[in-house]
Amino acid sequence: MEHERAVAAADSAAKAVAEKPDDRALATRSAAALEAVKKTKAALDKAQPPSLLPAWALALAALSSLLAVIAYGLDRQPLGFLVDERGRMSLSRLQLVAWSVLILSGYWTVSAWNIGIAHAGLAATGDQVLPTMSRDLWLLLGIVFASPLASSLILKSKTEQGPAKQDGQSDKPGPTYVESQEVTNIGPVDARTTQRAWSFMDLFVGEYTGNRTAVDVSRLQQFIFTLLALIAYAVLLWQMLEVRKSSTMLPSMPDLQENAVALLGLSHAAYLAAKGIQK
Repeated sequence: MEHERAVAAADSAAKAVAEKPDDRALATRSAAALEAVKKTKAALDKAQPPSLLPAWALALAALSSLLAVIAYGLDRQPLGFLVDERGRMSLSRLQLVAWSVLILSGYWTVSAWNIGIAHAGLAATGDQVLPTMSRDLWLLLGIVFASPLASSLILKSKTEQGPAKQDGQSDKPGPTYVESQEVTNIGPVDARTTQRAWSFMDLFVGEYTGNRTAVDVSRLQQFIFTLLALIAYAVLLWQMLEVRKSSTMLPSMPDLQENAVALLGLSHAAYLAAKGIQK
């Protein structure tokens, strides 16, 4: 590191000057300077680096606010980015946005810290400013981004079918958590008449006319698994950004355990499979 090389150079110069018996004053000043440098270095090594939690909180707030402002500008709804084209709050969009905001905010905070360390000359040779991400974290992002696409394709194929109606089933929608005049359907797929008729219950009830008033277990389990995984990764980020032994670069992002990624993948697979077979 730069300050260590400076200390070594000062030490060498002081020894060279001290060897000259006719320049005692210079030797004394050089030795005093060396001692001051060593004390400063020791103080820096013992000092607790600042917490990066405020910067992370700022990044989280900035990304969330950006999404809310864009959604409000489009349809006067701060949470409009979570509402799909059918007017329902989308579970797939929710988990995509949550993971994107969490990981991007952490990545921005770590990168900003590393840039500051490099600018201060405290980076070791070979240190990279941008943190790396493990294979499991990339796999998690792949699952998160692929799931909404697969979900949209399934729903699109369902809307092209005629509504599946059982014997004795009425065409009139039954009691639901939204006003009946706001409920409609596209084929067998549940929908809303306006983009403002969404509800938080959309995250948990079925997406078809036959189960839109009942809790969908596949959606509930995906919500729970996603929430637990988000909390686990947020804790890992919290620990990395709050507790550091020295003012050095952060080489990589925290990594979720492999079994956590596997469970999340199974949860998404079960969710998509249930969506595909339901009518």
